[in-house]
Amino acid sequence: MFSSVAFTLLTVALPTVLAQSSDSGYLQGLVNELNAIGYSGAANALSRANGTSSGQQFLSQVQDGNFTVFVPTNAAFENLPSNVTSDDDLVAKYLAYHFVYGSFQNTSATNSSGGGGGGTTSSASASESSSTASSTEAFAWYQRRDEVSNSSDALLSGIYPNTTIGRTLLNSSDLVQLEANKSQVLAWTRIGGGNVTLLNQPNISVANSSTYENLFLNSIDGVIIPPGNLSTVLNATNATAFVAFAQQVNTTNSDGSNTSAVNSLEQENGFTLFVPDNDAFQAAQQTIGGFQNNQTALKALLGNHIINGTTLYTPDFQNATASGSGANYITAAGENLSVSSNSSGIFLQNQNGSVAQITRPDVLVSNGVFHVIDNVLVETDSNPEAASSAVMSASSAATAQSSTDTLPIGGGATLTSAGATSTPALLRFHRAL
Repeated sequence: MFSSVAFTLLTVALPTVLAQSSDSGYLQGLVNELNAIGYSGAANALSRANGTSSGQQFLSQVQDGNFTVFVPTNAAFENLPSNVTSDDDLVAKYLAYHFVYGSFQNTSATNSSGGGGGGTTSSASASESSSTASSTEAFAWYQRRDEVSNSSDALLSGIYPNTTIGRTLLNSSDLVQLEANKSQVLAWTRIGGGNVTLLNQPNISVANSSTYENLFLNSIDGVIIPPGNLSTVLNATNATAFVAFAQQVNTTNSDGSNTSAVNSLEQENGFTLFVPDNDAFQAAQQTIGGFQNNQTALKALLGNHIINGTTLYTPDFQNATASGSGANYITAAGENLSVSSNSSGIFLQNQNGSVAQITRPDVLVSNGVFHVIDNVLVETDSNPEAASSAVMSASSAATAQSSTDTLPIGGGATLTSAGATSTPALLRFHRAL
């Protein structure tokens, strides 16, 4: 059993806080379970969250339906910065990002990509499982447990570069600004034969898994941090060449003031951006240099790397191309962009014949997603009419979709708790591109 570690910053009087919730019996049972198995940090954080309006809002949903929960170790909580641990409301919002709608339990213990593998499956060999188990700290779930896995095999996961995407309970407007008021997602994958790793996080991996009541619990060695804004995440991924290029593109706010293209995208509610890596910009330097004094061409070039008004993850692309035929999208500049996939990965092609492959998938930001690609999609044509005609369709499609996907995103026909079929939204033309 994992030994209990003192976590004074999150210590509270549990009965007093839990009494504020109408579901105090259920939550008290969960808190007791977490304390009993040595996860006092998670238990105390849960109790503190229940003392806030943000926490009560998301915890009121946990008792109904199935959820996949990522449970940080005590050591993980101890490494949180003081600005988080000292703020109960922020603790609640961070915890909401650890709860994913639906049970992503792989009952066969054979890992399926689900939302991101296009049907690809893998199963860890006995030697691999033994090695994984022996290399992680011992982890024992206490009472009321079903099947216990000695590694992360029980968690449904794609194999890199395939990813699995789940919709979380994090829906605070100060941290999430996706289309149609959707909650933020979480992305994970399995790299080689190792444990499942959470994407966009500093080396957080899943250890062992079990069930408690309606919750599928997964131990992780870090606290999951919600995605930041586009500028922050671009800098974190060292997309220096793209940032330098985007700074050359001038856009206009609704009030008539000038702003950068990145700042303009940060005002959007949902977008999909394709970010050429630094080597790609180096290779296209001479071509792009020819547009240096042509803002119309620069705006079109950038706009043809954006699908606006909808957040499309790689499982969405794989699902759209599963039949073997390509899927067509309209960029923010109004031009066609074709997406195809095969065993080698996901590929983009514009009308000029420029081709790029996604090399780093599903980099999450607070109001959308970007995918790193290995080539600049050179296209300076634009079609404002085609882009504008997609505005109403995109808005209607996003509103019609459920914001609580209960299965891997992009991984099947009916994904929503409301019973509606989830399909990729049409696209909206950004006002300034």
